[in-house]
Amino acid sequence: MDHKTFTRFNIIGGLAWGAGIPLLGYFLGKIEFVKNNIEMAILAIVLLSLLPVILEFIKHRRSNTHSQDN
Repeated sequence: MDHKTFTRFNIIGGLAWGAGIPLLGYFLGKIEFVKNNIEMAILAIVLLSLLPVILEFIKHRRSNTHSQDN
């Protein structure tokens, strides 16, 4: 991808994220269920984000255990 195309997409993406995330927060904050359960939503996001790291750690640990047995 040439630099001009990359820069164009980067600017468009930055503007979309910069405007989209605050707007999403604003509108989701007006929903009573979301407002009352924001802590649980954040906890779920954190746990889901950690899941790939934990699974990779377990996978790595199992492969090391099997290689040491041989």
